[in-house]
Amino acid sequence: MTEALLVIGVILSALAVALCIVIIYRSGRTGSGIPPLLDQRLLSIEGAIGRSDATIRDELGRGREETRDGAKSLREEVTVCSNGWLARYERQ
Repeated sequence: MTEALLVIGVILSALAVALCIVIIYRSGRTGSGIPPLLDQRLLSIEGAIGRSDATIRDELGRGREETRDGAKSLREEVTVCSNGWLARYERQ
């Protein structure tokens, strides 16, 4: 029983490999296979994605800068407040 399953598995694997080879061979022979209008639309979509990607990167960079500046300002404020509190505490 297990030998029969093994033989069936080997045969199916060989058929899958042969089918892959046929598909690769046919796709290599027939150029791109994409109509020119569709190819043009795909290129315009690719360009739009590239522009969106650049915009998102710039926006994330600005967000990081704002966060960094805000954190620095908060640290300075906490330092000033804690120094004032410490001075009052030392006077008592």
